[in-house]
Amino acid sequence: MENPMNIETITNTLVVLQKLKQMHNPAQRDENGSSTGTIHPDRLALMYEIFSVIESFIPQTRNGSFGLAFKQGSRYSGAYRELKSHIRSMGRSKPEMQHMMKTLKLVVPVLDNRQKLYLDKFIKIIEIIQA
Repeated sequence: MENPMNIETITNTLVVLQKLKQMHNPAQRDENGSSTGTIHPDRLALMYEIFSVIESFIPQTRNGSFGLAFKQGSRYSGAYRELKSHIRSMGRSKPEMQHMMKTLKLVVPVLDNRQKLYLDKFIKIIEIIQA
């Protein structure tokens, strides 16, 4: 249950607090106090960094469940960004099998092991049929 307070943990905390202060700069907000933009990928990375620092202060009574949740959230946000970028790059062109296959491959990181296995088999079967 002991949580070591070392210089690295304190430094990481101060860096994250500085980044938070920059992110919530009043110049980036409108007169109502709400944010003028959406969450950008760099802000998602910042949130992951914040949660990682917070995890170092949480007692380890939960067997690392917080760390697993943070990593899973990072995987989901990464897959979302890649999928969004892929769909945007497809544009208004006619959907092709290559686009569909890439979309399926981008979804793989958010699946559990059994679903990954089935999707990998499906992708391999489609690739064999196309060859």
